[in-house]
Amino acid sequence: VDVFVNLVQVDAHLNLTYHERLHRVMNRSHQRAMNLQHRGQRGRRHRTAPRPLDHNSSSIETPLQAGHGEFLMKLAIGNPPTSFMAIVDTASDLIWTPCSPCTLCPDQPSTVFDPQGSASYSKLSCSSPSCSALPHVCDPLSNDCQYIYRYGDQSTTSGYLSSETFTLGSASFENVGFGCGTMNWGFHEGAGLVGLNRGRLSLISQLGASVGYQFSYCLSGLEGGSSSSSRLAFGPNSSLPSSSVGAIKLPLLINSRSPDFYFVDLEGISVGGRRLPIEASAFQFKQGGTGGVVVDSGSALMYLVAEAY
Repeated sequence: VDVFVNLVQVDAHLNLTYHERLHRVMNRSHQRAMNLQHRGQRGRRHRTAPRPLDHNSSSIETPLQAGHGEFLMKLAIGNPPTSFMAIVDTASDLIWTPCSPCTLCPDQPSTVFDPQGSASYSKLSCSSPSCSALPHVCDPLSNDCQYIYRYGDQSTTSGYLSSETFTLGSASFENVGFGCGTMNWGFHEGAGLVGLNRGRLSLISQLGASVGYQFSYCLSGLEGGSSSSSRLAFGPNSSLPSSSVGAIKLPLLINSRSPDFYFVDLEGISVGGRRLPIEASAFQFKQGGTGGVVVDSGSALMYLVAEAY
C-alpha cells in the first residue's frame, strides 16, 4: 500500500516575514545543537531509572511539519484512532505522546490520548522485550514498565511504556511500543515525539521488516512559507523524488560510541565552487568514538567543530 500526504511548516500559521521565520529557526537550531552535543558526550540520550509516578512491505508516506527546530509528523494511535502531530526526530528512539490523566503537563496540547477510550491499548510489563530496551528498575509494587526521558534542553517526559495500534496514512501497525506520557515538561510544539534513530524503540526499528527497515524524507526550505511541503516515507520504495541537480547517495556510518545516530562521511566543504582549506580529519571519527558528522532532522543549520574554523 502506498500512502501520500501533504506537509506544512509549524510556523505557517504565524504571520511572519522570512527573516522572522529564519530568526526563530536559528534560535531553535542552536538549542538543538547543544542538545545533540550533550547527548553525544554521554554516548546516548540521558535515560534514567523511573520513580513511581504521581497518580493512579509497503510504502507509507506521512505528513511532516517543521517545528521547535525539528519537524512534526501526523499519525494516529488507538482504536478508534486519535490523530495528533508529533515531533519527528532522527536522533531519538522513544515514541511518546501525552496521555490522560496528565498530572504535570503545563504545555499540554489540545489533543491528548485517552488510553481508556481505545480497545487496543495495553500497558507493557517489566518483563516485556520493549521494556528491556530501557535502563530501569521496576517498582516492586507494580509490574508496569515505567520510563523517564530527560533531553539535553532539560525537557522531560515520563509515564508508562505501552502498546498500541499506530496508523500512518491508511496503513495500520499493531503492537507498537510507545511512551504514554503522564508527566511532560518543556515541549511547546507537537503532541509528543516520534523517534526514528537506530534504537530498538524507534518507529523505524519497530516497523522493521514490514517497511524493509527503510525510510526517507524530503524537507522544504523556509522560502515557501505556508505553501512549502515536506514528506516522510517508509518502505522499500520510499525514495522520494528530488528536484536537486546533482543529488547523490551516501552510505550511513555507525559510530560505536553513539550507535543510534546516523553519521555521514563528510570530506570537505566548497563555497562558490572552491574547496575551503579544512582538513578532512575535522569531520572524521576520533579515537574513542568522538567526532563525526550527524544527520539530524531537527537542525536547520549546519554546525561544525572549532577545528573546522
